[in-house]
Amino acid sequence: MKRLHWAALGVLVAAVGVAATVLLWPGESAPQPVAYANISRNARICLASTSSGDVPEIWQAIQAETNREPVNAQHLIAPNRQPDTIAPFLNGVLALHCRLIITTGSDMHDAVTAAAKSHPDQAFASDDKSITQPNVRHVAAAPEIAQLIHDVTNGH
Repeated sequence: MKRLHWAALGVLVAAVGVAATVLLWPGESAPQPVAYANISRNARICLASTSSGDVPEIWQAIQAETNREPVNAQHLIAPNRQPDTIAPFLNGVLALHCRLIITTGSDMHDAVTAAAKSHPDQAFASDDKSITQPNVRHVAAAPEIAQLIHDVTNGH
């Protein structure tokens, strides 16, 4: 009888231990949002286009400025040229916190115009002369791009 009593007590202690473990076990933590962190503190300059082949001069000018200014340059290419995908693509570029977003191509016109209107503090540049928002500068040649990047990185 004494053995049965100890066995029952052992089972009870084990059950309480299992229950406590289940109840006190740390659950899955909620997914944490991705936080923007620019460790280098360099200005992020983003070139947003719908094709890698239509901007070699602009991209080369941006890359050349990375040797002269504290700049991290990125070339982001939209998945296609359809208007219904360009606006979400440009919103994704905005989420990268680029100090300057340079866009190319007339197919970006509507998305850039809308983004510039809704983000008046964001600096944009475009090779599309028909965009007339005050925060969108027109650039087409390397010297204009170099000057704009210099202005943006030096707070002008």
